[in-house]
Amino acid sequence: MTVRAVARHVSLGSSAVAEATYKRDQRALSGVVGARTEAKALWDQLARLHPGQGLSAPLAQARALHTTAEELYAKDAYPQAKTAYQKLLIASQELSRLRDQRAEAQTARDQAEQALAGVVDPAIKKDPASLWNKARKASQQAKTIYEKGQFSEAKRLWSAAAADAGQQNASLARSAKAAYEKALKALNADQLRQNAPTQWAEVEKALKAAQEGEKTKRFDLAAQNYRRAIELLPAAQAAAKAGALLAQVEAAIKRAKALLKHLRPVEYHLQNYCNLRHTNSRQKHF
Repeated sequence: MTVRAVARHVSLGSSAVAEATYKRDQRALSGVVGARTEAKALWDQLARLHPGQGLSAPLAQARALHTTAEELYAKDAYPQAKTAYQKLLIASQELSRLRDQRAEAQTARDQAEQALAGVVDPAIKKDPASLWNKARKASQQAKTIYEKGQFSEAKRLWSAAAADAGQQNASLARSAKAAYEKALKALNADQLRQNAPTQWAEVEKALKAAQEGEKTKRFDLAAQNYRRAIELLPAAQAAAKAGALLAQVEAAIKRAKALLKHLRPVEYHLQNYCNLRHTNSRQKHF
């Protein structure tokens, strides 16, 4: 009970009338407190929403209702304040619905943009009939209506764009995988693994990332990493050739060392034989 309300009861003079008025005001206060608590709890979550994408008007309306309700409450005009808080709650519920729809549209937008960015083939981008171009047009249309606050339709268009771009990426991933397997088939994977372990590890890293992309349906990453694996194969092949040559040289050196080790006793005996003959020759001379 506020000071103004108590003063009003005292000024009534009649205790019976004062008591009746007091009870009436208490009932009114009790009714408005619940409405105020519920409305303000939701409004406080929404008051700092970004006003773009068509939310400016409903935000301004809800803010005005909040101001009015608070002013009426401060003046002890409880029935009117309760009505204002009820209106604020309805306006805030609508804002909450729009906020959630906007967030869902933003998620769909991010997925579409990610899928579109995964296509790097210039030929596909130039082909007006490609799925990528179909997805790009849908994404542009979604962006336009998103800014107007049509979040449900924007979400639908972005989801369709993500699906079309995803199909394009899946096709590119299959092609990149086939190209990788063809390139690897022309080489000897065992020799690459044995003679170029560092370079082959990079190839396997890209291959693992590509397979993970397929598993998680991130076909843009799958295609990207299959292409990366293909790019790494020539370096691995060159390193394998150098490694094989080095292995041959090391093997030749090892054989030479073994031969030298075998020849050392022969060298010793030959040296002794030469020394002995030299000694005999000098003895005959004298």
